[in-house]
Amino acid sequence: MEAACESKKNLPYGLLFTKIFRYFGVALSSRKRDSLTKCEHFDATVLTRMGYRRTSRNTWVPKRQDSDEDEGDAVAEAEDEPEGEEIDAEAMEFDVDADLAADPPIIPSPTRDSDLPSSSDTRFTAFEARMLAMHEAQNKFIQDSFTSMQEEQRQFFAEMRTFMARFPPP
Repeated sequence: MEAACESKKNLPYGLLFTKIFRYFGVALSSRKRDSLTKCEHFDATVLTRMGYRRTSRNTWVPKRQDSDEDEGDAVAEAEDEPEGEEIDAEAMEFDVDADLAADPPIIPSPTRDSDLPSSSDTRFTAFEARMLAMHEAQNKFIQDSFTSMQEEQRQFFAEMRTFMARFPPP
């Protein structure tokens, strides 16, 4: 995430990654703060597309989060902003852990038997069958085209022999 500051590029999903890492208990030793740095200027449209809305206190919160304010006014404020407006990172608060409780629980994937084919195996088998069928169809088309060209050449040379027999060269 520090590389985004050094190369003067925005990393709009960095805070979301931080939220995900914290949810799963990943240690974030190099980044211990949630406040934005000077290089992290977000466009209002980017934050809106990421699913956040601006409150009357100039903070960005997830749209799903209930707040003590009127949601209609906050959404209208976010939609009324002009395209390309830069938001100052120092003047803005960003609540990263606001909607962790609203996230659905993660269901672990079932264990796989080694005897049963996995979905990727069946998809690969189906893909392989389609590729073989396509290859065979193309091979048949090329073979038919080659055969028809040979027949046309035979007819052409037969006509040329007939023509040369009637009108020999001087």
